[in-house]
Amino acid sequence: MENNIQKLKGFTIRALKCYIKALELGDGVRVSQRSFRYELSADGTTARIIRTADGSEVEGTNRSIEDWAKVGKPARLGLIGLKAKKRDLREQGARVMFELNVITGVAGLTRDGETITQLPTAGGEGVEDAPTTIEGWAELGRSVEKPLFEQLKAAREWSLPEAEKKVWDEMVELGIVREKGETDSSTQA
Repeated sequence: MENNIQKLKGFTIRALKCYIKALELGDGVRVSQRSFRYELSADGTTARIIRTADGSEVEGTNRSIEDWAKVGKPARLGLIGLKAKKRDLREQGARVMFELNVITGVAGLTRDGETITQLPTAGGEGVEDAPTTIEGWAELGRSVEKPLFEQLKAAREWSLPEAEKKVWDEMVELGIVREKGETDSSTQA
């Protein structure tokens, strides 16, 4: 039960951070000015976003953690997919950025300011349409996350510390896991 509550809280925090980023982008701000922050209720059952300047609540953001977690789970997987493809494209020398907007549900990559509509297939021998939604990127994120967990498990079972570290570092880079000892602030994004 405790593990499930921690997962809900984690997905909630991911959703809140993504929502704040979407609000900032909507205001034309690419680098956070900390105009918004999130708060979890004392009993941990609800969360909301407030404006830092005056402490007012952003309309429509006072929700249960279950509702926020429904936004956060696909957002987390979508970010994993976006980061993985961004890394792959950057290795080819392109300047790549990603967008994930939990308010609109839109997600995607841009190269030198242009939306990327085609991605190389896993084998690199062809191309496929790039997802345009968080759900589409979440599917890609799942296909990245699962094999990495399997590789980590195998490295641990076979007592291969170098392989374990390599897989762990990749998982941290993609946002699948957090670095050991890394914590999240429960009151501010």
